[in-house]
Amino acid sequence: MGKEKKTNKQPTISKSSAEKFPGLNPGEQKFAKAFLENSTPIAITTIQEGKFIDVNNALCEMIGYAMPEIIGKTTIETGFITAEKRELLLNELKNKRHVKNLELQIKTKSGKVKCGLLNSNKIVLDGGEYLLTVITDITNQRWFEEDLQRSRNLMMEMLELSGSIICIKDTEGRYELVNRRWEEVTGFKREQALGKTSEELFPNATGRQMYLNDREVMQSGKMMEKEEVLESTGGKRYFLSIKFPFGGGNGFKGGLCVIIREITERKQAEEALKKSEKLYRTFIDASSDMVFLKDESLRNIVVNKSLEEFFGKPEEEIIGKTDFELMPQAAAEKCRETDLKAKEMNSTVISKETVGQYVYESLKFPVSLGEGRTGVGGFIRDITLRTKAESALRESERKFRDLAEKSIVGIYLLQDGLFRYVNSELANIFGYDADKIIDRLGVRDVIFPDDIPQVEENLRRRISGELKSLRYSFRVLTKNKEIRYAEVFSSRTVYQGKPAVIGTLMDITDRRRVEEELKRLSIAIEQADEDVVITDPEGVIQYVNPAFEKITGYSRTEAIGRTPRILKSGIHQPDFYRELWNTIKGGHIWKGTVTNRRKDGKLIEEDATISPLLSSAGTLTGYVALKRDVTNARKIEVQLRQSQKMEAIGVLAGGIAHDFNNILGAMMGYAELAFFKTSDKKINPYLEQILKSCDRARDLVKQILTFSRQREQEKKFVSVTPIVKEALKLLRSSLPATIEIIQTYEVQRDVIICDPTHIHQVLMNLCTNALHAMREQGGVLKIFLQEQEFATDNMYNLDLKKGAYLQLIVSDTGTGIDPDIIDKIFDPFFTTKQLGEGTGLGLSVVYGIVKDAGGVISVESEPGKGTKFTIYLPLIDSNKRTDEQKDLSVPHGNGCILYVDDEESIAALGREMLTPLGYEVIVCVSSSDALNIFRNDPQRFDLIITDMTMPNMTGIALAKEMIKIRPEIPIILSTGFSEQITEEESGRNGIREFLMKPVSLPALAQAVKRAMGQAESATV
Repeated sequence: MGKEKKTNKQPTISKSSAEKFPGLNPGEQKFAKAFLENSTPIAITTIQEGKFIDVNNALCEMIGYAMPEIIGKTTIETGFITAEKRELLLNELKNKRHVKNLELQIKTKSGKVKCGLLNSNKIVLDGGEYLLTVITDITNQRWFEEDLQRSRNLMMEMLELSGSIICIKDTEGRYELVNRRWEEVTGFKREQALGKTSEELFPNATGRQMYLNDREVMQSGKMMEKEEVLESTGGKRYFLSIKFPFGGGNGFKGGLCVIIREITERKQAEEALKKSEKLYRTFIDASSDMVFLKDESLRNIVVNKSLEEFFGKPEEEIIGKTDFELMPQAAAEKCRETDLKAKEMNSTVISKETVGQYVYESLKFPVSLGEGRTGVGGFIRDITLRTKAESALRESERKFRDLAEKSIVGIYLLQDGLFRYVNSELANIFGYDADKIIDRLGVRDVIFPDDIPQVEENLRRRISGELKSLRYSFRVLTKNKEIRYAEVFSSRTVYQGKPAVIGTLMDITDRRRVEEELKRLSIAIEQADEDVVITDPEGVIQYVNPAFEKITGYSRTEAIGRTPRILKSGIHQPDFYRELWNTIKGGHIWKGTVTNRRKDGKLIEEDATISPLLSSAGTLTGYVALKRDVTNARKIEVQLRQSQKMEAIGVLAGGIAHDFNNILGAMMGYAELAFFKTSDKKINPYLEQILKSCDRARDLVKQILTFSRQREQEKKFVSVTPIVKEALKLLRSSLPATIEIIQTYEVQRDVIICDPTHIHQVLMNLCTNALHAMREQGGVLKIFLQEQEFATDNMYNLDLKKGAYLQLIVSDTGTGIDPDIIDKIFDPFFTTKQLGEGTGLGLSVVYGIVKDAGGVISVESEPGKGTKFTIYLPLIDSNKRTDEQKDLSVPHGNGCILYVDDEESIAALGREMLTPLGYEVIVCVSSSDALNIFRNDPQRFDLIITDMTMPNMTGIALAKEMIKIRPEIPIILSTGFSEQITEEESGRNGIREFLMKPVSLPALAQAVKRAMGQAESATV
């Protein structure tokens, strides 16, 4: 800074524009007058001392001094400038000739402090350098800015208290502002986020998708409502993001506004969704900004409480109306203009609108309403001048207090350990009058003792600034010593210049009880074996439990939003469903069995109970269905009935076989004797025909006993695959060209214990039935052979025990079997064929063979789609084969035989057959008489032959008594049929041979020889 020029003369100072400067020319006098009367405060001072040389009237008026009181004094003496600011001014002037916009705190004569902006320039007067200073009074501006800052602080405090995540991003998607809720949800501090994009902040696809959504909104200029997912340590959290751009201008840089609400609970339960929506609405209503949403015709469809207060009307009187019905014409036209601009530009529009004596700043943006309709949403904020703002602020405080008093949640202000304010709801929760709490009670007076340390620690952390906001729950102790649960959401604030805690408190006792009850109910439903379906009144599915997914094959996502018609099987008639709906729509419970179809097409039977759901007001809210899968139970019931039916038929068949075998035995025996004894060659052909007829009759009896599983078979180790291939080779030559045979063999071992002719018989019977079903249209006959292992007993088929099985499947593409008769196909003599096409014994014999081999047979069929028979036969770990040849010789012998049979013809036949072979035969037709004869002379007899079924005493009982008398006596037991004895059991009781009637002469002779030969060996 240059030095002041030394001169003996001070610059001319005017007392008034004319009289103080008599020596000035008219032009100079005009300048002096302009200086003196200028409305802007102006002063001329020395540079080094800061002494006032001249000032104008505006400066005197500003600082409250008369001109003589100022002239000659320094700027520091008058309080015009402080020493620090004076030093700063001189430092600035060292390097330049002027100082601009130096802000001062000017103390007036009365002690009042004003704010001013100083602009100084060096000037030369009368050869010396001075400082010309112009002051701009910015006191009112600073007051207004402070009020504005307080408003902004209030807005930020509301954002911090908001339950939603709110953030502002620039045009590049970088964070510029986030609220406390954002920090709580993401786990980041806001310092970590500012200046970064979502892609930089969040890992993997989560951040990338958020960033792409931001870019889409900025590029399209349209608002976006999007669900976004954030990975956290507790799992996935779901959020609904509302993003909309806002343009620059009017002090705004432009960028992206994001309001995010967590919807994780809504994803988990409908109730959580309702609470979330209520919270969202509460947030909107709690906003000091006026919030609205208009439809495509610019009629209000959503308004918040602030907008209701502005119009002075309740919501129902605003909804459906345009601005022209609510505001003056000029204001409504301005609003309509900006509404249309936002829709046409498809972007955010920020504007100022005047309504009466008020000025508002509005932010409007297009909103998609679905189905191609676009509405307008926005926020309106009051920005009237400071004096009007002060009045509005007082009104707002009054309304806030009124709102707080009417709030359904408790509101409090806590400072120095005491409640400085509580609303009536909080007082009700604690059980006190509000005036008994304010400035009297503190935390320790109302908190449950065990929870006091937690609450006090949280208060300390918030007061100290470590935590500015916090949401948690604890227990309170009311005036009546009742323990209740409360949830608090609070933050740090300043009240009367000191830190305090402000927050809301909600009594959640009832909600907690309901939540615990609902949680228990939810766990029970989620873990139940029965499937549960809940629908709305129209039958649209709202909820299904895991059992539904398991039973039907439909996932929860696939089922919700659809109707139970997805399970419709087509089995029931329309009247069935009509009666069901009439019952439940009439408010009654429907119970019954429903046949449904799984997703994979399989039919399932379910016992169902369907009930209407009514609200507390009696309004129908939906229906709940509880269903139990009884498909397998029904199958087991069918199997049990079939087994019981077969057992009954088997008993009947066994009884017939017993008597018939006795008759047949006599016929066959006497025919054989006649054949051996006659020398007339002309008679032999007739006897041969009789014997052939007896063989056919015996085969018929075998089939009956095979079906009833009550005939001993010639079982041996059998390899099934060669028998199947041989049978199909034989069958192929007789098939028409329209039928194709497909054979599949996937076996490493195929040995079972069975009569090999029976396997051949099973395959031929099943294939013959299949060919009969395909004879008109042709088709495909499939034979599939594979191994099947069951680790445990099969719960769905009680006959399938743990172990390895050979699975034989015979399927066709024929006409199928009518469901009404499928349970009868294994019944003897049941057939659907025409007269002469079959006897009806085929499938019953197959059934008997499979059961006798320890196996299981099942059938699946659908009319028009074919039939599949599945057979399981127990596998053995052996590759043995038996190729024994039948011995047809008739050996002779000697000895005395006691022949016992209650049928005289059979007893006489035995004597006639054995006497020519060299034996002495004593015949007895009574088991009691036979026992007495044996007692009288037990050593006389070399062999006992006895029938099994006799009156008074059975053959086995007779044998036991004889063995008691003479343990080594050989005994042969014969029977036409008996459930009471088997070959193995008779052997355990000392019986040497076991013969099934009718018995041929060679078979009888060989059995006698074996039994007597064993006796001789034992004697030796």
